[in-house]
Amino acid sequence: MALALATFAIGTGTFIVTGILGGVAEDLSVPVGTAGHLVTVFAVTFALVSPVLVAATGRVARRRLLVATLVLFAAASAAAAAATTFLLLLLARVTAAGFAAICTPVALVTTARLTPPDHEGRAHSVTIGGISVPWVVGVPLGAVIVDWFGWRASSALAAALVLIAAGGVRLLLPAVSNPAPAGGLASFA
Repeated sequence: MALALATFAIGTGTFIVTGILGGVAEDLSVPVGTAGHLVTVFAVTFALVSPVLVAATGRVARRRLLVATLVLFAAASAAAAAATTFLLLLLARVTAAGFAAICTPVALVTTARLTPPDHEGRAHSVTIGGISVPWVVGVPLGAVIVDWFGWRASSALAAALVLIAAGGVRLLLPAVSNPAPAGGLASFA
């Protein structure tokens, strides 16, 4: 459940931006289409850097890595909430994408390492569910918060949620051995 909370928090921080684009565009004086680059740049960054960053952090203890990436993702989300220009907001989103690109796959691998083979499917569905649920809960909640308090409050809420997840992972996740090295980044080829 701690890993599901982590993927839920990261997913909410990732996807909440889709519900706040109008508020971002209005506040930072950019067209909504330009604000939409926040989604695209995040996705492209995640896709490009995930294999490299996961391989580069392969020797870091799983719990320590998950907590660190969650805390750093929260810091990037807080920086996004405080951004005074669109460029600063975009840089905060790129930074957050890098940390999400480590946390999400590591959470999935850690789920597999902690789960007996006969329960692995169920455990993966719970962890992956944490990525899907933000579309049903996090994005609509973010849109409601935008209406009441503005887009910055949605980003700050996402940061707080991720910090709670970091605490949950730190307190509830047992120590997990790192998987045996599989040849580094070259093993992806």
